[in-house]
Amino acid sequence: QEANLARKANEKRHRTKILGLGALIISGLLSLLAIIRSLTLKKSGVRPQKEKQLPRNYDIPAVSPVMAAILDTDDKPSSKALTAYLMQLAVKKQIEIEPFKVRRKTYYEISLIDKELINSSPLLNYLFNNVGNGQAFTTYELKKHHSSKLNKLFTKWQKEKMQEANSAGFFDKKFENKKETNIALMIILLILSGVGIIAAIFLNQDAISFTATLILFALAIIVTIYSGKKLSPYTAKGAETTNRVRGFKKMLDEIGNFKMREVGELALWEEIMPYAVALGVSKKVLKQLKLEFADEIDDANILFWGPFYSSGQDGFASNFNSSFNSGANLNSSTSGGSGGFSGGSSGGFGGGSGGGAF
Repeated sequence: QEANLARKANEKRHRTKILGLGALIISGLLSLLAIIRSLTLKKSGVRPQKEKQLPRNYDIPAVSPVMAAILDTDDKPSSKALTAYLMQLAVKKQIEIEPFKVRRKTYYEISLIDKELINSSPLLNYLFNNVGNGQAFTTYELKKHHSSKLNKLFTKWQKEKMQEANSAGFFDKKFENKKETNIALMIILLILSGVGIIAAIFLNQDAISFTATLILFALAIIVTIYSGKKLSPYTAKGAETTNRVRGFKKMLDEIGNFKMREVGELALWEEIMPYAVALGVSKKVLKQLKLEFADEIDDANILFWGPFYSSGQDGFASNFNSSFNSGANLNSSTSGGSGGFSGGSSGGFGGGSGGGAF
């Protein structure tokens, strides 16, 4: 009886060892396949340079703030980019933005100046006609709206902007599909390889085989990450434009290392600020702006927009983002980051004298 039990125990250990060895072999083969795939992958697309590699660019990009955000991130525009879009419309005096208080909290009313504007965008049409009264809507109303329809329209707006980027020749769909396919394949290979290693752990595989497979798996991860640099969805035109956008972003990011008046007077910075918000660097720009243009900002004869810029919760960008995310049932990852405008004084970008606010 004892001999029979010992025999069964030995057989069980043998089966476990075989299974563990099989798991390691499969894991090793999958890792090896990932390595071979990565090393033999042909380069496609043109990769733009990183911001730190570029010189400062003092010229406003030839693309819109929304397109600048798309090119910089190689991703669909967020609600932060939508905020920058509204700010640009205010600069062009197509809309007017004014703050108002609800129990000590600042909200904003966005009013139409150019009546034809809503015909160009289903999203804007919905905001003015469904959230608002056809002439204006407020971030207070937007926050309480909670609509899946608004969510769908925002998704459609994002797709339209991405399509604009493709149509402009900034991205190549073939390159993009190749990159996505390669990423998906490599993730599957690495996950299956990792599962094999985990199985070997539970099957008590010997240390030498396990270590060798683990090294191969780690090498596969490193080579896979490296191979990602071979694939870029950008065309030559897209990479060149992105370099200019990132050079412009670097200039904004390094604000304070040079005089802002060397770039332009206050009126020019009105046009620049939507880009600062879209690219996520408005906080730095605003801080320096208030230092160097304090007299002009405080002068009643100049557009009194300075107090509306802020990274605080009462700022337009922050208030619009949170209100839009709430109204469209978006999660926090879809919204933009810091930067924006704050309420307080009257006047600012938008309509006639004393009206509007950025």
